[in-house]
Amino acid sequence: MKATARVLASCLLAATFQSVFGASNSTADLSVYFEAGCYYCIQYFNTIIRPTYPALKTILNLKLYPWGNQQAFEWKGHDLDGFSCQHGIEECASNLFMACAVAEVEDYSKVIDLVMCMMGFSGNDKNFPTFQVSWTFCSDQAGVDEAAIKE
Repeated sequence: MKATARVLASCLLAATFQSVFGASNSTADLSVYFEAGCYYCIQYFNTIIRPTYPALKTILNLKLYPWGNQQAFEWKGHDLDGFSCQHGIEECASNLFMACAVAEVEDYSKVIDLVMCMMGFSGNDKNFPTFQVSWTFCSDQAGVDEAAIKE
């Protein structure tokens, strides 16, 4: 709870600072770099971002970067690209799915809803098979086209 209060206070302070000093945009920017299977990222979403974002969304410009500790590489001699993730292949697939949503879905509020749902769905980082189920469930919940994201 103390961490939630600190985030709320920090965002309010940033927005107040911007408005007092005449900034044309009265929102605070928050960029979150995360990985779908990381226990600490899941906890951050579920204990800090999820409870505070609804109250702050009018003054907080939240940008999500679902990549984390993922590595991209080229398989030399095979003309193929690949990915490696700290928490396994299911995490790579979910990070990629969310990154594609960030790039493809025009209504960013729906992207935020999708990511919030997926990170809430992955409450147990050892239960990776639930990630693909979360794509369908959370796409429906957020009102985005899962098939279009997968293209």
